[in-house]
Amino acid sequence: MALIVRLAFWKEKYNVSELYVVSLLLSGHLYFLSIALLAIGQYSNIYGQLLILVASILYPSIVIARIYSPTKLHNYIKSSIAAGLGFIISTIIFAFIAAIVSGYVSEHDNKQLKEAELELIESGTLKH
Repeated sequence: MALIVRLAFWKEKYNVSELYVVSLLLSGHLYFLSIALLAIGQYSNIYGQLLILVASILYPSIVIARIYSPTKLHNYIKSSIAAGLGFIISTIIFAFIAAIVSGYVSEHDNKQLKEAELELIESGTLKH
Protein backbone atom coordinates (compact mmCIF):
# COMPACT_ATOMS: atom_id res chain seq x y z
CA MET A 1 0.00 0.00 0.00
CA ALA A 2 2.88 2.36 0.75
CA LEU A 3 4.17 2.07 -2.81
CA ILE A 4 0.73 2.79 -4.25
CA VAL A 5 0.33 5.83 -2.00
CA ARG A 6 3.79 7.03 -3.04
CA LEU A 7 2.79 6.68 -6.70
CA ALA A 8 -0.48 8.53 -6.09
CA PHE A 9 1.27 11.38 -4.25
CA TRP A 10 4.57 11.34 -6.11
CA LYS A 11 5.19 15.10 -5.83
CA GLU A 12 4.88 15.12 -2.04
CA LYS A 13 7.69 15.00 0.52
CA TYR A 14 7.18 11.55 2.11
CA ASN A 15 9.23 8.59 0.90
CA VAL A 16 8.18 4.94 0.72
CA SER A 17 9.71 3.93 4.06
CA GLU A 18 7.81 6.67 5.92
CA LEU A 19 4.61 5.65 4.18
CA TYR A 20 5.34 2.02 5.03
CA VAL A 21 5.29 2.89 8.73
CA VAL A 22 1.91 4.57 8.25
CA SER A 23 0.64 1.50 6.36
CA LEU A 24 1.79 -0.78 9.17
CA LEU A 25 -0.01 1.35 11.76
CA LEU A 26 -3.16 1.30 9.65
CA SER A 27 -2.93 -2.47 9.31
CA GLY A 28 -2.50 -2.79 13.06
CA HIS A 29 -5.66 -0.80 13.69
CA LEU A 30 -7.61 -2.95 11.24
CA TYR A 31 -6.27 -6.13 12.88
CA PHE A 32 -7.44 -4.82 16.25
CA LEU A 33 -10.88 -4.31 14.71
CA SER A 34 -10.84 -7.90 13.46
CA ILE A 35 -9.79 -9.18 16.89
CA ALA A 36 -12.55 -7.16 18.56
CA LEU A 37 -15.13 -8.58 16.15
CA LEU A 38 -13.83 -12.09 16.87
CA ALA A 39 -14.08 -11.45 20.61
CA ILE A 40 -17.74 -10.41 20.42
CA GLY A 41 -18.63 -13.13 17.90
CA GLN A 42 -19.46 -10.85 14.99
CA TYR A 43 -16.55 -11.65 12.67
CA SER A 44 -18.23 -14.41 10.69
CA ASN A 45 -21.53 -12.70 9.90
CA ILE A 46 -22.18 -10.41 6.95
CA TYR A 47 -22.32 -7.22 9.02
CA GLY A 48 -18.91 -7.84 10.53
CA GLN A 49 -17.43 -8.53 7.10
CA LEU A 50 -19.00 -5.37 5.66
CA LEU A 51 -17.62 -3.36 8.57
CA ILE A 52 -14.13 -4.71 7.93
CA LEU A 53 -14.42 -4.03 4.19
CA VAL A 54 -15.59 -0.45 4.67
CA ALA A 55 -13.01 0.19 7.39
CA SER A 56 -10.24 -1.30 5.23
CA ILE A 57 -10.85 1.30 2.53
CA LEU A 58 -12.39 4.28 4.31
CA TYR A 59 -10.07 4.50 7.33
CA PRO A 60 -6.78 4.39 5.35
CA SER A 61 -8.10 6.89 2.81
CA ILE A 62 -8.93 9.40 5.56
CA VAL A 63 -5.60 8.90 7.33
CA ILE A 64 -3.56 9.19 4.14
CA ALA A 65 -5.41 12.31 3.00
CA ARG A 66 -4.84 13.94 6.39
CA ILE A 67 -1.11 13.31 6.12
CA TYR A 68 -0.83 15.47 3.04
CA SER A 69 -3.38 18.25 3.26
CA PRO A 70 -6.78 17.55 4.75
CA THR A 71 -8.46 20.57 3.18
CA LYS A 72 -8.22 19.42 -0.44
CA LEU A 73 -10.94 17.14 -1.79
CA HIS A 74 -8.72 15.68 -4.52
CA ASN A 75 -6.36 14.32 -1.84
CA TYR A 76 -9.26 12.38 -0.33
CA ILE A 77 -10.16 11.03 -3.77
CA LYS A 78 -6.57 10.03 -4.56
CA SER A 79 -6.10 8.42 -1.16
CA SER A 80 -9.40 6.51 -1.53
CA ILE A 81 -8.26 5.16 -4.90
CA ALA A 82 -4.85 4.28 -3.47
CA ALA A 83 -6.40 2.55 -0.45
CA GLY A 84 -8.82 0.62 -2.67
CA LEU A 85 -6.04 -0.47 -5.02
CA GLY A 86 -3.85 -1.42 -2.08
CA PHE A 87 -6.65 -3.52 -0.63
CA ILE A 88 -7.30 -5.24 -3.96
CA ILE A 89 -3.63 -5.91 -4.70
CA SER A 90 -2.92 -7.26 -1.21
CA THR A 91 -5.99 -9.52 -1.46
CA ILE A 92 -4.81 -10.86 -4.83
CA ILE A 93 -1.27 -11.46 -3.54
CA PHE A 94 -2.64 -13.25 -0.46
CA ALA A 95 -4.91 -15.40 -2.65
CA PHE A 96 -2.01 -16.43 -4.90
CA ILE A 97 0.18 -17.29 -1.93
CA ALA A 98 -2.64 -19.29 -0.35
CA ALA A 99 -3.26 -21.13 -3.63
CA ILE A 100 0.40 -21.96 -4.07
CA VAL A 101 0.79 -23.17 -0.50
CA SER A 102 -2.40 -25.24 -0.55
CA GLY A 103 -1.55 -26.70 -3.96
CA TYR A 104 1.91 -27.66 -2.78
CA VAL A 105 0.66 -29.18 0.44
CA SER A 106 -2.06 -31.25 -1.22
CA GLU A 107 0.33 -32.43 -3.97
CA HIS A 108 2.94 -33.32 -1.38
CA ASP A 109 0.40 -35.16 0.79
CA ASN A 110 -0.97 -37.10 -2.21
CA LYS A 111 2.55 -38.18 -3.19
CA GLN A 112 3.25 -39.46 0.33
CA LEU A 113 -0.08 -41.30 0.43
CA LYS A 114 0.62 -43.02 -2.89
CA GLU A 115 4.10 -44.05 -1.74
CA ALA A 116 2.68 -45.48 1.49
CA GLU A 117 -0.02 -47.33 -0.45
CA LEU A 118 2.55 -48.83 -2.82
CA GLU A 119 4.64 -49.99 0.13
CA LEU A 120 1.61 -51.69 1.67
CA ILE A 121 0.69 -53.36 -1.61
CA GLU A 122 4.26 -54.63 -2.10
CA SER A 123 4.42 -55.99 1.43
CA GLY A 124 1.14 -57.84 0.94
CA THR A 125 -0.64 -56.02 3.74
CA LEU A 126 -3.02 -54.18 1.39
CA LYS A 127 -4.81 -55.97 -1.44
CA HIS A 128 -5.38 -53.79 -4.48
